[in-house]
Amino acid sequence: MEKSPRHPSQSSASVLPRLRLRASMNPFIWILLACVAGLLIAHQVAMRAIAARAQRRMDADGPEALLDYLDGRWPNRLMPAYNLNYMRFAAYRRLGDARHADKTFSTLLAQSSAGRQRVDLLVKGFEYYLARKDETQVRSLLERMAETANTQALAKELQAVADIVLDGSTAYIDQMKRQMEGADLPTRLRLLRLLALQYDSQGDAEAAKAAREEAARLSRVMA
Repeated sequence: MEKSPRHPSQSSASVLPRLRLRASMNPFIWILLACVAGLLIAHQVAMRAIAARAQRRMDADGPEALLDYLDGRWPNRLMPAYNLNYMRFAAYRRLGDARHADKTFSTLLAQSSAGRQRVDLLVKGFEYYLARKDETQVRSLLERMAETANTQALAKELQAVADIVLDGSTAYIDQMKRQMEGADLPTRLRLLRLLALQYDSQGDAEAAKAAREEAARLSRVMA
C-alpha cells in the first residue's frame, strides 16, 4: 500500500518549532564559543609570556633563579607539566646537578608524547649523557630510537657519534669525508669536529689540527 503524502501544513508545523528553538539558541552558542576562544587565546598568550620571562630569568640571573620562578604560582597553574619539567631539565644541566637532571629527564620520558616532542627529548637526552660520558644511558636512548620507525635513521647517525666519542672509533673517517662533499655549512662543521676526534684516536695530530682549524673557520663564517 502506498503511503499517503504528508500534508504541507503538517510538515511545516513540525519543523517550525525546531527552527525557532535553533534561532533562539544561536546567540547563546555564539557567545559561548566566543568566550571559549577568548580563554584559549588568553591562555596561549599567558604561556608565551611565562616562557619568555623564564628565558629572561635564566639569561639574567642564572638557572637557580629560573627554578625559583618555575616553582611560582602562575607557571604551575598555566604551563603544562611537560613544559615546566623541560625548562627545569635545562636549569639542572646548567647547574651541573646530575641527580636532579636525571630524575627530571626520567619524568620527561614518561610525560612525552609521540612525534616531534619525543624525538626532541631523546636527542636532548643523548647530548646530555654523551657529554657526561654516561655510556649506559647513551646506549639506552639509542635503543629507544632504534625501536621507533621515525627515529631509526637518527639512531644510526647518533650511533656513529657515540662510537667516536665513547669508544674512540675511527671507522667513520672515509664515510664522513665523502659526506663532506656538497654538504651545507652546519653539516660540514659537525663532520669536521667528528673527524678531528677520530684523527685524535688514530694518532694523526696534523690531520686533527687541520680539521679543527677548518671547523673554527666555518664557525666564524656562520656567526
